[in-house]
Amino acid sequence: PQAQRREDSLILKLHTLNLNGEFEPAQGRLTIERLEQPGRVMRERLWETPDRHIIGETDYNRHFPNDVYRKENDWAMWKRAETVVDLPVNTKEKSRLEIAELTRQAPGVYFIQFDTKDRYGTPVKVERYMTLFSESGNDAAEMTPFYCYPLKSSYEPGDTIRFLIGSAYEDVRMYYRYEQQGRELKSEWIELNRSQR
Repeated sequence: PQAQRREDSLILKLHTLNLNGEFEPAQGRLTIERLEQPGRVMRERLWETPDRHIIGETDYNRHFPNDVYRKENDWAMWKRAETVVDLPVNTKEKSRLEIAELTRQAPGVYFIQFDTKDRYGTPVKVERYMTLFSESGNDAAEMTPFYCYPLKSSYEPGDTIRFLIGSAYEDVRMYYRYEQQGRELKSEWIELNRSQR
């Protein structure tokens, strides 16, 4: 999953298949680690990463505080702060994992890794990143200019759709407008200050 509500247990389905698409049982280890986010909000890079930098990183960050110098916005480059889940996994016994430990963790960005070996002993690694967010707090879940997460993964006709929006910037004004069949039903200005709602 790209984003996960903290209030729900994380459900992971591990399918270990051979190249023919047939089930191949595997034993391995599943780890989830909280990543340490940079201390500032960065927008997407507007140009290619330069081969050589003319300005030093300290001066660059002072003059362009919202721009990426190297790869500070790449989740793969972030420091792993702590391991929050470390489980042995056997897909022969169980391929669906319900991980309740994340309900007690702080919102933020997490790294998920499953390590195993194929039948010939070759290491196999699957890596994913996800944002853990909570609708109960006001603090922004990640250091990004804007995010919007649905509070449920699917909705039925007649359901009220609810979203969580947030920004790590200070003093943000966002215009929200809701339409149905070309007719405006609701509009309002929303103010965010390193927060979500």
